[in-house]
Amino acid sequence: MVAPEVEADPDRVHAETNANKMYKEGLQHGDKETGTRLYAVNAKNFYSGYTFDRLMGDTRHRLAVALHENGLAGTQAGREALMQIKGSLIPRKDMFTSEQLGGLVG
Repeated sequence: MVAPEVEADPDRVHAETNANKMYKEGLQHGDKETGTRLYAVNAKNFYSGYTFDRLMGDTRHRLAVALHENGLAGTQAGREALMQIKGSLIPRKDMFTSEQLGGLVG
């Protein structure tokens, strides 16, 4: 195994990520929180996980479960079917890479 040869940079390790910076800037400019945070940032946003009803309320998840139950989850047709369906949860901007955002964030 080859270890990377880089200098220790604790400031970089503990620094805020670009995605998190963009997320916070978006909120300051009026973007609305559209997803569900997996980890609470304060008591108001506490979320203890997904419930069965919440998972099965997502169209894409229901299709994935049905494909799996019928042995079609790993097939090309199953993957294509999943790509056709939009999930119920709207992703936040910080869930995308800069390339995926296509330069929309400057």
